[in-house]
Amino acid sequence: MTTTTTDAKPPPRGPSTRKILLLSIIAQVVLVGVIWLAEPLRKTKKNFDPNAVEDLTDAAKERNK
Repeated sequence: MTTTTTDAKPPPRGPSTRKILLLSIIAQVVLVGVIWLAEPLRKTKKNFDPNAVEDLTDAAKERNK
């Protein structure tokens, strides 16, 4: 009877499922945070009243002095 042994290494394991899930959740929370913080930047006011535009322009000039 012949006994053979091999020194074969088991296939390398990748990252665990928990690590992948944790990284995914962190990435999603960061993305939602960025979107939530950038949301006020998208709010613009449009004035079609020429008098209101002049008032806003004058107020902006005063702030920039």
